[in-house]
Amino acid sequence: MRAKLLEWIARYGLAEIAGIGGALLAVFIVRRLTTSAVAAGYAGTCGETLGYVGAIAARDFLTAHRDARASGQKLGARARRSVIVQLLVELGPAGVIDTILIRPLAMAAGVRWLGPVIGLLAGKIVGDVGFYVPVIMMYERRRRRERHAE
Repeated sequence: MRAKLLEWIARYGLAEIAGIGGALLAVFIVRRLTTSAVAAGYAGTCGETLGYVGAIAARDFLTAHRDARASGQKLGARARRSVIVQLLVELGPAGVIDTILIRPLAMAAGVRWLGPVIGLLAGKIVGDVGFYVPVIMMYERRRRRERHAE
């Protein structure tokens, strides 16, 4: 279990940092423009999603590019589509529910009751629990398929 936990941290840790940065930036901008906790919750969610997905997508595309180059090839359209499909399968369903419902509500409630920084982080933690359970299940499913294909 420890090895799996370290693998998940390696996979999602940097993306979490990028997501937190995006969320904080978005919340502070929206709180400067409006007093709405709901708007801040949605802004935090959008900022986090952009930072998080951007970090994971960048890493996965770089890895695919390196793998292609190591085998003397270019990263072709099929390989790019494969990366996109894998990201959609791994992150898509949980991401949609998380981004539209769970995280904005959790962040809005947190910002309203605990203030912009602590509330944002508390809402993020609540959102993360609902997000990572299905994401890790899909990631592990993909890894099993990859091992069986080898």
